[in-house]
Amino acid sequence: MKVSDILIEQNEECVGETMKELFHDDYEDIAGVVGMAYEDILEIMQDIVAKQRDVNFQKEQDILNRLMQMEDQETIYISSSDDLHRRLDKLHDVINSEAETMTVVKGIQEFVMLLGKHTTTKSAWENSPDGEAAYKQAEEICSEPSDPYQRYGVKPSDFY
Repeated sequence: MKVSDILIEQNEECVGETMKELFHDDYEDIAGVVGMAYEDILEIMQDIVAKQRDVNFQKEQDILNRLMQMEDQETIYISSSDDLHRRLDKLHDVINSEAETMTVVKGIQEFVMLLGKHTTTKSAWENSPDGEAAYKQAEEICSEPSDPYQRYGVKPSDFY
């Protein structure tokens, strides 16, 4: 194997590892994060619809079904934003409370909309504008010299 091939392979490995780090800085595995399984949310929605005939969760059911299909194909992730998780926690409490039915309905609607908006797969992210920007950032990071003297344009003798 040529030296240039080894360097290319090392750079590709560096870019791949850096992409993983950049992705996981922004997203985390959804399992255990949201606090409710999709099936639980669907069950609560069905219970409410059985009691309140004027309530319709079609849009929310479509989002949850799409997320469940995505989850069947590959791991899905949710934004690691602290603000988002605080909001999801509050909505989770509202949904599971003894609050007025319409308050629970609004909680479910917002909860599901947030899930739909802030959930992705790694491959979908990689093909999005955010993923493409992260790829360029990873390439830049990996093309920087690993020798700190070289990276900052100084020589050891500059310090003596």
